[in-house]
Amino acid sequence: MSDSQPFPNRVLRLLDIFRDKFDFESHIFNLTDAEEKEFNSLWKSIVEDLMWSPGTLIYIPEEAERKAAKVFTDIIWKNEDTDNIFEEMTGGGYSGLLVDIIGNYIDRAKILKPTFISISPENTEFYVYFEEAMRSWLFGLNNSALILSCSILESLLKEKLSAISVNYVYDFSDNKNFSGIRQFPIETLIHNASKTGILDKQETNIAFTIKNLRNNVVHKLQSISQQQAYEAIMNTKELVEKLLGTGDTLSSS
Repeated sequence: MSDSQPFPNRVLRLLDIFRDKFDFESHIFNLTDAEEKEFNSLWKSIVEDLMWSPGTLIYIPEEAERKAAKVFTDIIWKNEDTDNIFEEMTGGGYSGLLVDIIGNYIDRAKILKPTFISISPENTEFYVYFEEAMRSWLFGLNNSALILSCSILESLLKEKLSAISVNYVYDFSDNKNFSGIRQFPIETLIHNASKTGILDKQETNIAFTIKNLRNNVVHKLQSISQQQAYEAIMNTKELVEKLLGTGDTLSSS
């Protein structure tokens, strides 16, 4: 089996080889040269994936196989010595994981100039969320940075629209059943912000761009680029300043 196969397939294949070729009485592997080569290759590729994406979601629908794969993956991970992992990483192993992380960090840090804003950090939660979005972006978590940015925008739109009327935020069409009241999706919030003059035409288009990128990430499982994430963060910052009524919006450049 190719190491390019999906992670669950490789784990299950490695598990099959173990079941078929391991003598549980003598604790000896009875592998041909080809099987040993495949076993070692699969093991290495699985460890590499665990290094690149720790805590990732692994979908295996069949319950018995899912439980077996979980136990076997735990065995693989526990048998990897921490010192060996460190030596492998610092020696350029795991497809240059450490070199890639450090290189990307430096590139992003050079782009990330201080962001000057007209909002006092003590007066809003925006500061905390914005800092987390920036840290996510700095460490290469583009999708996380975008999701946080969109959450900031949605929260502030709700606040500003509610100050005008809760009807711009919540759907009261079924007013006989209060348990059925729901918040409008962010798309409707942006439309209502435009209709009420909270956002002008250009700002509305920017808000929709952030929303559409978020939808692609969350609903279509797409990944966005470093540049797209950075622009979304900066655009969110400027929209926040507008929504909080701080007057001029400042460029990060």
